[in-house]
This record gives sequence, structure tokens and C-alpha cells, in this order.
Amino acid sequence: MFVCEKTFTPLRAYKRNSFCCVSPDSSTVASGSSGGSVRLWDSRSGNFLGVLEGHTETVYSVDFHRGGQRLVSGGSDGAIRLWDVHTGECLQTVDRNWGNVSPLAFSPDGLTLASSMGDRKIALWYVSAGNDELAADIRIPRFTLDG
Repeated sequence: MFVCEKTFTPLRAYKRNSFCCVSPDSSTVASGSSGGSVRLWDSRSGNFLGVLEGHTETVYSVDFHRGGQRLVSGGSDGAIRLWDVHTGECLQTVDRNWGNVSPLAFSPDGLTLASSMGDRKIALWYVSAGNDELAADIRIPRFTLDG
């Protein structure tokens, strides 16, 4: 059963938000927007914490890395961006012009990022331990009906 503990309304002050997620420690909410930015909010107070700018079109998907210090975003500009949440710095951009990047999500161990691309492919990105980079070469998994 879900119980709503808190609602806040500062999201209305900005362009339409398209996706949001909560940090692993539940302290921060990240929201993607049609303006191409990612906005960060304090989940307890609802206060605006900052904005991550770099996408040129709608941000459709955001996800926190398991440690909470990194965030990944993807959208209709075809780019995947890896962010340092505390400094606002974009640590890496992968732009392969695949169309919309949505959704995307880190694996529970934080070592793999899965993303769905506009060309109907699922890409698995391998996160290098310790250096905050997504592997430049991706692997496209192939699934068969017989497993």
C-alpha cells in the first residue's frame, strides 16, 4: 500500500516536467523537463536545489546512481549525460544520434546502465569503477524466444 507523505508544488513554476526519480537516500528528487534541463529538489522541504543544464531538448528519463552523487539523464536530443549532483558538472556526454533516449536505469549494483533508444534497441553501458565514465562501446543484447 502506498501512502502519500508529502506533496510540493514548485514544479509548476517551470516548463512541463516529464520524468522524475528519488535519490537512494530519499533526500533529493530529480525531474526532467521539456526545456532540456534536470532540476533538483529537496524531498523533505520541497525547496529547489539547482538545475543541471546541457540537453538541447526534452529530458525524458533520469536515474540516480546507487551512491546518490551521480545522476544520468537522457532525452529527445539523443544524448545521455552523466552528472555530478553536488557540483552540477556534466562528467560525460554520449551522443550517438539514436533519437529519443527513454527510459534509462542503473542496475542495482551500479555497474550497468540500460537505456532504450529511438531505434528500438536496448543498450547496456558498462560503468567503469572509480572513474565515472560510461564505456564507449555498447553491447546490444539479443533475445530469443527459447532463452
